[in-house]
Amino acid sequence: MKKAVLIAILAIATVAVAMAQVGTEFNDNNSGLYFRVTSLKPNEVKVIKKPNYYYTGNINIPSSVSYDGANYSVTAIGNSAFADCSRLTTVNIGNSVKTIGNSAFADCSSLTTVNIGNSVKTIGNSAFADCSKLTSINIP
Repeated sequence: MKKAVLIAILAIATVAVAMAQVGTEFNDNNSGLYFRVTSLKPNEVKVIKKPNYYYTGNINIPSSVSYDGANYSVTAIGNSAFADCSRLTTVNIGNSVKTIGNSAFADCSSLTTVNIGNSVKTIGNSAFADCSKLTSINIP
């Protein structure tokens, strides 16, 4: 009986620790992007707006990132993740991204080129609204 109770307590603790990780936000030093863990299985993250920061130049959204000893697949670009980044010029979206959120790149007035990976299935409303210099969207 005591063994069964101990196993149940350990199982609950394991689930509680795992659930605490969903929603974790972190900065990836390799890409310079900010992410939120959206799922532990199959370890997915989405790109989100980095607080008080505006991305500039060329951005490469990787297919995967590592954090705290775990590898995560980058499956989404969150709503308004790059909105108002007026000095962002080019975006290369990795092949694991399935969703581009609403207003993800809205008001990126210097954005000229977007290269979309081969797994994007959904592009949200106004994802590229008011990108007045956008002249090239490449989709495989």
